[in-house]
Amino acid sequence: MEIIYSLTSTDATDADSYWLMQTEFPGPYDDARKLWEGIKPLYLKLQSYVRSRLVSRYGEQALDNSTDIPAHLLGSLLSYDWSNIADVVFTDTDVVYANIQKALKEKNLGGKSTYETAGKLLTKLGLDEVGHVPVFAWRESGKLSTPDRNPNLNLPDIISLVYCESDTLGVYEAAVGLSSLLASSRPYLSSLELLTEEDPNTPTLLLLQALRILPRLPYYLAADLSRLDLLRSGNFTGQQVAQSWDRHREEFQQISTSGGEEGGWDFMFDDQITSNKPYLGKFAGIIAQFQILEVFQNMTSNTTDILQAMEGNTLLRQLLQEGMSLKWPELLEKHFQIVGLDDEPLLRYFRPLEEFLDRQGSPKNLNPEGRSGDSLTPVIAGTGVNVTTNTTSPKTTSVGSAILIGCATVAAIGIVTTLFLIGRKRFKRGGHEYQIAKSEPI
Repeated sequence: MEIIYSLTSTDATDADSYWLMQTEFPGPYDDARKLWEGIKPLYLKLQSYVRSRLVSRYGEQALDNSTDIPAHLLGSLLSYDWSNIADVVFTDTDVVYANIQKALKEKNLGGKSTYETAGKLLTKLGLDEVGHVPVFAWRESGKLSTPDRNPNLNLPDIISLVYCESDTLGVYEAAVGLSSLLASSRPYLSSLELLTEEDPNTPTLLLLQALRILPRLPYYLAADLSRLDLLRSGNFTGQQVAQSWDRHREEFQQISTSGGEEGGWDFMFDDQITSNKPYLGKFAGIIAQFQILEVFQNMTSNTTDILQAMEGNTLLRQLLQEGMSLKWPELLEKHFQIVGLDDEPLLRYFRPLEEFLDRQGSPKNLNPEGRSGDSLTPVIAGTGVNVTTNTTSPKTTSVGSAILIGCATVAAIGIVTTLFLIGRKRFKRGGHEYQIAKSEPI
């Protein structure tokens, strides 16, 4: 296997230390487990609530009368992003969700408009241009391009190069995650006229964010630990690989596959797994993004619009500028005084959602209809985000997931491009060493 071959060219003594060295994770995998144990109760409540909505939509038999959720009901076999089934979780009785869907259709925020909208977010974050060169530029043909710093590089090349820099992965994931949080916040959606002052201040957006973020954490750990357990054993068959994957998914995600006793092979659809790359850096990045957000929140007395507080603040830009010069834990400590990973900021962010889920009952006794006689109204500091409950039959297509996947994803591309252009001085490609300030091999 590739990971075993790679050990011979590094100082790593086993698979664990090799992956830890790749991701610069500040501690062993046991530390990641401890972080997960703190978040797990919130995840279980979310999983139970989503299960209740699926039961309401498809019936108990579709879930095999099990507390686990079949992977194919969650929008994809990998099932680490549940915003794909937002229209199952939400219904037309959710005024905020319905209004956003309506506004998205009316404004037609697809294609070029998506990039232009994402550019507005980058402007607010102070990342709209790099050395007076726009991150996104449009050719006369109408095709998207990036700054012509090197004619041999295109946008996929840039993203791949940044992504291969494993020591920056925690910073990359945190920056991308932060952009997604901000792009789906009430103040930002209001600035795009997707929400108005007349829309009720409910926790709909917070639940939508949780559907996209929280399932990734157990998936990432399951993906890494299932492989590490096999590597530690030193001898395994293909069937044991599939069985280990199923066992870890059930343990961490409470998700079942259709593999039966032989195990499922859905992990073959995950390039990160098939290329033997660890997910630990992505796991750390999710935790770190909430720590960074909380730092910005503490800088301002404005509890309704954190974006306004971030305008003109150069901390995030400085973080990305040095993104390839230091290990990412050192960067977080240098620029944000964040020492180590902490799950408390994430839990504080989602606390109103957890209170809402608590009102639905315990995870084991959740009402299959997901009904509740009340709703939450507190606003999360700096985001203006909150949630509501739904009880009617959902639609079958998830238009609402475009709220996060659209503007947030394109903004993330902009951040990755920015990270590459302002942080990377030299890189090797095709046997040559390149310098960003020049357009020819050096």
